[in-house]
Amino acid sequence: RKYVPGWHIDAVCDHLEAVSCGEIIRLLINVPPGCMKSLTTEVFWPAWEWGPKNRPDIRYVSASYSNDLTIRDNRRCRNLIQSSWYQSIWGTRFRLVGDQNAKTRFDTSYAGFKIATSVGGLGTGERGDRFIIDDPHNIKDGESDAKREAALLWFTETVPTRVNDPEKSSIVIIMQRVHSRDIAGYTIAKNLGYEHLMLPMEFEPERKCFTSIGFEDPRKFEGELIWPERMTPAVLE
Repeated sequence: RKYVPGWHIDAVCDHLEAVSCGEIIRLLINVPPGCMKSLTTEVFWPAWEWGPKNRPDIRYVSASYSNDLTIRDNRRCRNLIQSSWYQSIWGTRFRLVGDQNAKTRFDTSYAGFKIATSVGGLGTGERGDRFIIDDPHNIKDGESDAKREAALLWFTETVPTRVNDPEKSSIVIIMQRVHSRDIAGYTIAKNLGYEHLMLPMEFEPERKCFTSIGFEDPRKFEGELIWPERMTPAVLE
């Protein structure tokens, strides 16, 4: 309600929907801060798949550099699902199970769940149909080789073992770039097969983004901002 929705939110939603439909299995989204990436990916998308898409069996594992951030978004998602508005429309399709309804994890009556963890966590145990990695690096640690390498080790050795089906379960990375050898940079350099939705704060025509589902960055001019209604030139400066 506070801001005019930006085209970039539609772009992110379209690519998440392509994951829901099985058109994309691995998705890397690079967007700048302040663009509703966590709300869209961690809150709205799971609630949309469980309710409107009628897939309350889907299991989500969400990780960030901070456990507090994933718990925050888990709580937001749970609050949305339990809201009177959501329940009035989709409440008959599933319910949250009373004995497992906490902010770190909540389960549906169809064996779906959403778990909040952190980078480096969830070494054993539960696996998800959707593994969401939201900002795996703390920006203040971007220049720390040790912390970046620890995150990369977790990404390459732990994450692939925490999905239900290595071929069909999806991994979604949504993050801002912090270093050339962050998880996004590693994914691109190693050509790991991720669809790459790259939406910089300021448009660079020579790096214009196109994706396999027919998306292209609609901006035309050098330096054009991603969300000028909210992130104005003065705010950015």
